[in-house]
Amino acid sequence: MNQSIITCIFFSIAGYLSGSILYAYWIPKILFQKDICALSPDGNPGTANAFVYGGFRAGILA
Repeated sequence: MNQSIITCIFFSIAGYLSGSILYAYWIPKILFQKDICALSPDGNPGTANAFVYGGFRAGILA
């Protein structure tokens, strides 16, 4: 197989897997021990809630 095809397939799979991870949920939970779903009134693990309840660093990383 051509090397560029293998590279394209690899990055497609890596992008798909990375897109399935909720970074806005896991980064505050792992780094700051904060469950933003429990802290936020709407229970949404979004980036805005990562900024508000996890802080600036958690929001930037998410």
